[in-house]
Amino acid sequence: MNQKIFHCLALSSGLALFGCSRVDQKTAGPEEPGESSHLSEPQEINDLKGSTPIVSSAPPQAAALTKTGEKATIEATAPEKELPEPEEKKRMLIRGLKGKQAIYRESVLLAHILIEEVKVDDWGVTLQVSFLEHYGQPYNKTGTQLSCAWSALTSDGQSLWAMYVNWSVVHDPSIVEQVLKVASSHPDGASKKSAIIEAMRNRL
Repeated sequence: MNQKIFHCLALSSGLALFGCSRVDQKTAGPEEPGESSHLSEPQEINDLKGSTPIVSSAPPQAAALTKTGEKATIEATAPEKELPEPEEKKRMLIRGLKGKQAIYRESVLLAHILIEEVKVDDWGVTLQVSFLEHYGQPYNKTGTQLSCAWSALTSDGQSLWAMYVNWSVVHDPSIVEQVLKVASSHPDGASKKSAIIEAMRNRL
């Protein structure tokens, strides 16, 4: 008789230990079909069930309890800064330039470019561009990065112009098309560059 009681106690202890181990290894979430929902609970938890509920003073989003009773912290994200509608529209337009063709001009440089990447943040704008064709002045680079702070950047819906560094990117599709037509009808050299600049001046 005593031997049977000993085996029963040993079996119960083993199942209880096995159940706790399963809960510790699982992440918090719904129970799978067929999984027991009445695992043995520690005496301290059973004692609390009959007492006055404990109300946490922390906000609901600050913490949560997993199935194992461990605290899981949820990081609160700061709300994005709301911008005036015209400013938000301008930023959306600039973000939309990714993958577009444009005409780039800076000092003696004039080129047909592809805007490969666009970064817009609270500081300003950064463009990663590749050169498709150079007009006039030869340039031995395949691409470059253009950046400008908002305080020095002008955007009119057709182009971007950076003061002080004095680069401009004309992205209006109709102007780009007109420039390409002019470029194809002129031989390489200074005359082609002058004709392109004149065409851009007449459209901007």
